[in-house]
Amino acid sequence: MASDTPPSLPPRQPGHRSSGFSIVELLVALAIGMALTAAITMVMMRHDASRRMLTSSNDSQLNANYLGYVLDRALRNAGTGFAQGWRTNYGCLLHASRSGTQLLPRTAGFPAPFGSVSGQVRLAPLIIHAGAGAGGSDIIMVAAGASGLGESASRVLPGSATSTSVLIPTTVGMRGNDLVLVAEAGMGCMVQQMAAPFTGGATQLVTTGGAYAASTIAGVNLNGYSGAATLSMLGNSTGNQPQLQLIGLGDAGTLFSHDLLRLDGADAARPMANGVADFQALYGIDTNNDGELDNWVSPADAGWTAAELQNGSDAARDRLLTIMAVRLGLVLRDDRIERETVSAAGLTLFADLPAAVRTTRSLSSDEQRMRHRILEMTIPMRNNIHQAR
Repeated sequence: MASDTPPSLPPRQPGHRSSGFSIVELLVALAIGMALTAAITMVMMRHDASRRMLTSSNDSQLNANYLGYVLDRALRNAGTGFAQGWRTNYGCLLHASRSGTQLLPRTAGFPAPFGSVSGQVRLAPLIIHAGAGAGGSDIIMVAAGASGLGESASRVLPGSATSTSVLIPTTVGMRGNDLVLVAEAGMGCMVQQMAAPFTGGATQLVTTGGAYAASTIAGVNLNGYSGAATLSMLGNSTGNQPQLQLIGLGDAGTLFSHDLLRLDGADAARPMANGVADFQALYGIDTNNDGELDNWVSPADAGWTAAELQNGSDAARDRLLTIMAVRLGLVLRDDRIERETVSAAGLTLFADLPAAVRTTRSLSSDEQRMRHRILEMTIPMRNNIHQAR
């Protein structure tokens, strides 16, 4: 017969505790867990910061490489096509029109960010307009032909100039739609275009035609040029196009260019690159006429301002020939905003040069949370170097 008495529990052994964790053990485990979580969080934050820094560095390097290539290509060829005739061409007032619209001298201001640049443009391989860009940055004007032919200027035969043509000793290598520069001291320079179809050869006659042909521009007449005038090849409107452009910094860190000849038909500034916080330039000059760079000068120094180099004087013309190189300094900026300060309060351009030509770009507290990088390059003015020697 079954018993209704429940089985007795085993006797409790001495020192035995009930199952589970004590409050002390829970607190210790919680503390260890929090420490591990904090450590993992720190590792992840550092990894994320490292990843952002690496991405920023890569982007900045790519931007620097691109800008270095574009600016070097534009400036290294400065003076091509007209430097051999520098005694007539350097400093001459440019006259140009397109489809009946006067381009130079400008009848209205240049588009932003070039509004402070004078519309009275005189021909030179390179002119630096100090402080004319956004935030006190510089604007440069660079001119270069691209004809791919001999660089010597041709003499206009005496008494040959008419409203639509001139005679020169030879037209070998010329073709229709070529852009040419007719220049004479006291008259200035006229950009003209050769009529198409045309293939140079035995004829000496250069007949104008096309969008850039004009008998009169701003009161200067083509038939007014004498036997003292010269004709230089600049390039072709549809092929090897010349470069006559402004380059400068606008708002929101964008570097712009503007084609003074409007070869694409547009009177507008074109963006070149983003992420540029400052753009500065210096002249490298030859002080003893030996064809070698001796000194660096600021474009704000007396005698080297854009206004003085473009005043049309013989002294300004001779000074333009002494420019052996240009040194560019750019402050590049990554637009990512970090949680903490990652840039110094000020960045100095041209730090290896004398204090008189250095430039310091001060950064606001917000800008200091963006990563910045300095890019500097020295570009020789090879056409001036060849003429000086």
